[in-house]
Parts: sequence; structure tokens; C-alpha cells
Amino acid sequence: MKIYVNKEISNHSIDNVTGIVLSGNNFIPPHLGLVISGNYFSCSANSVKTNVLFSRVFNKLKRRNHKLLIAELDIPISIQKSREIFNDYGVLCDDKTCLGPVKKTIEFHLNQNFKSNFIFELLPVLEEKRIIKSYLQFNLDAYISNNCFNLPSYTKEEVLGCIRELQILNVR
Repeated sequence: MKIYVNKEISNHSIDNVTGIVLSGNNFIPPHLGLVISGNYFSCSANSVKTNVLFSRVFNKLKRRNHKLLIAELDIPISIQKSREIFNDYGVLCDDKTCLGPVKKTIEFHLNQNFKSNFIFELLPVLEEKRIIKSYLQFNLDAYISNNCFNLPSYTKEEVLGCIRELQILNVR
């Protein structure tokens, strides 16, 4: 999927941003979370994060030299309802992926259901509905040409394999 990147993320720009967060080493697959007015929400293989200051998450990702892309959303999202959705979704296991609570939160606030199973399927739908305001990036300069970034595709097996690997690493 080709994404037009509008600007680079800065410490100043993350304080009030609301959007879908894609992060990771190579984006195959990316980890997905949601930032709402500078507060981060995420379900991972080991924990559920709700209402964490995104500036803390951003600084941690910078230290780890991770790549970061934010699809800035042009819809109001309730922090309270998002906390409820993410907590109810819980830690990732079986067939649950990090897309689930992000997608459920957006679907709830738009009162719509989307048939997308991957972020590279959901983003074009949100773009078509003019819900994505812009894309912000950090540490993707080497992958951007003419302000465009190609988001790689991946399989469900790659996502579940990544989750299993993280669960094993957490046990050690």
C-alpha cells in the first residue's frame, strides 16, 4: 500500500495527536496501537496498555530505533470507551491480533463495521471515507521516496508467528 507521508513526528506534535500507530523494526508485521489526544492504547502478546502518555512510548521507540507511522484520524474518540474496548479485548492469544481493538474502537465511534483483516486493508477504507487527515512518520526517511512510503503486506501466519515469538520471549 502506497502512503503519502505529510510530515515527521516531533515531540511537540505527539501531545495532541489522535490516530492509528504502526511501529516496529520492519513493519512485517507492524505493531498497532491507538493514540488519542496524546494517550496511547495497545494490546500486545504480554500486556494491555491504556491511557499511557504517548510521549513516553515515543521516546522508548526512539531509543530502540523503531520505525513509526501514525495515520492521523479526523474523528473524535472517547478515551473512556477506548479503555473499555482495549481492556475487554485483552492480551493477544489464539487468533487475536493487535488490529482487533484498534479496529473495534474506530468501528464503534463511526457506528460502522469494516471487513478488513489487516491494517493495509483498513487504511484505504478510512482514506476513502476521508477519516484519515494525514500520515506522520519517524525513522522512515530511508524508505520514503517523493513523500511516499510503501507499507508492506504480510500474512495472518506472520502475525500469529510474531505474537507466539513474543510470548515465548516473555516466558524466558
